Formats: sequence, C-alpha cells, structure tokens
Amino acid sequence: MLSPVDQSSPAATAEAARLYVLAVIYAALGALAWLATGRRLARTSKEI
Repeated sequence: MLSPVDQSSPAATAEAARLYVLAVIYAALGALAWLATGRRLARTSKEI
C-alpha cells in the first residue's frame, strides 16, 4: 500500500487518478461488450 507521504505527493495523486480513469473506461467497455454479447445470444437463440 502507499504510505501517507506518497498519497500527498502530486505525482502519486495524478497516477492514482489516471489509473481510476482507466479502470472506469475498461469497466464501461466491458459492460457494453457484455450487454452486446447477451443481446446477440438472445437474438440467435430466438432465430433457432
């Protein structure tokens, strides 16, 4: 874990913010891909 000294440094804060933004973007992309796959599977199972 980061120590309080690291937490207060601007570089560590910027790095944490960048990682947080990347995590949010990847989570959104994953959710969209999951929803798209679920819809595709539902459509395919209806056609069969």
